[in-house]
Amino acid sequence: MCSKNPPQHSSCCHKFSDAAVKALKDYVERGGYLFTEDWGLPDVLERAWPRLVKAGTYLPQCEVDVSPARGNSTHPFLRGVFVEQQKIIKEEDAQKLREKEKEKEGSGTTPVPAKEEEQPKKKVEEQLKKAQNKWKVDDESPHIIILDKTNVTVLLVSKDVSDRAQGNGTVAFTFGGPRSSGGGEAGPADVGALPVRGCVLHILSHFGRQQQKVDEFATQNLLLNFLLESHSRRAKK
Repeated sequence: MCSKNPPQHSSCCHKFSDAAVKALKDYVERGGYLFTEDWGLPDVLERAWPRLVKAGTYLPQCEVDVSPARGNSTHPFLRGVFVEQQKIIKEEDAQKLREKEKEKEGSGTTPVPAKEEEQPKKKVEEQLKKAQNKWKVDDESPHIIILDKTNVTVLLVSKDVSDRAQGNGTVAFTFGGPRSSGGGEAGPADVGALPVRGCVLHILSHFGRQQQKVDEFATQNLLLNFLLESHSRRAKK
């Protein structure tokens, strides 16, 4: 039965209020750990820490390459991320295999057919292709611009994203928390005048979209390492 006076639809905005952003900022600066993704960059991070990062232009839906940022592959948040477990046959190992095949034939001088010699090389190439990693970007995901390269640690980068975003290829970054060298914990001095005692981890697009099956969905280790660090730090208090 229809009401003669149906309820009026009210407009609303899903953007974080200034009070909510301040609450999240205070939480991190008191020692909390905050994980954000995609639109969390313009909605929260660039508003709370405008000197550190900001959102760039919006990317189209695509699949891009991704790899650890140079110099930060040993960061504690990247433990077990993109680790290729399969053994890659090196050229010297391939040569040993060829020599063993010759010995089996008895003479030790019988030439190995060209096709057989090509097999180890093809296997190496196949393994290298498997070791390449991809990152799925949702439509209208804002690319990341790092403003303070001293206090923000880039964890993952993408050449494909860099080509699309004026040289800004960051896929994941962090600030606060463990140092980029992998030892100790960051304090106020590590982020200049910002009293960040906690830690922020942000990724481009959405974490749940990353399903590459390297070491059983190893990209999950990025968030797992972040949670473990948070738990470890909490336990020390």
